[in-house]
Amino acid sequence: MGAPVKGGIGMDDLLTMTAAEIAYLSSAWPEAMSSRVHNALGIRDGRSEEVLLAGLGSLLERRLVTETDAEPGYAPGAEARVAMLGLYCAQATIEFATVIDRHLHSMAVFIGPELRLGALAASAGRFALGLYPADVDWGSVLVDGIGNALGAAPDALTLLQFRSSTGALERIAIRTDTDGRWLVSDSAESDASFRPTNRAEVAQSIATALAGIGLEPSLTH
Repeated sequence: MGAPVKGGIGMDDLLTMTAAEIAYLSSAWPEAMSSRVHNALGIRDGRSEEVLLAGLGSLLERRLVTETDAEPGYAPGAEARVAMLGLYCAQATIEFATVIDRHLHSMAVFIGPELRLGALAASAGRFALGLYPADVDWGSVLVDGIGNALGAAPDALTLLQFRSSTGALERIAIRTDTDGRWLVSDSAESDASFRPTNRAEVAQSIATALAGIGLEPSLTH
């Protein structure tokens, strides 16, 4: 599944796309569907004409879409189709973010019946998109990702949000104390109250959160 990134979870890259490119390719979707993807990725103004034109121009320049002859319009290539299918078909999303030295490292995982697509935020409004194997144990991946993230800096803070396609939401925040022990909160707010925890308790909280957003067992291991 690739080497761990500084923010926590590793991923094998499939394609890098900009926020504007994703906005353009998702512009034909139902608004609720595109908004869910935009919210998970933090894409703003994803329906404005300027953003859509910028996305289309970039896609054409990079040859990720081509002009079609049969009817007016543009057809995405194979890589772009796979990436957007992973976003469109997602039944749930897991948003994983780490704050290290006041810098945010974030990614979202879109989990669907066939594809598990990770979107790792990069600089300049870009996302590294990659596929995960179907048999990933998300509980273990997330706990290991938290360990990687908290080990990257003594003041690191890890935030997890679990959303279902119907909007069900669970939040978990993890940081360490001065002795390196894990602390947990069920809120992502800046004034959240943290309590002592351990790896096993966090693993159980994550398992409960995964179940709470309606993931079937076949999608989580």
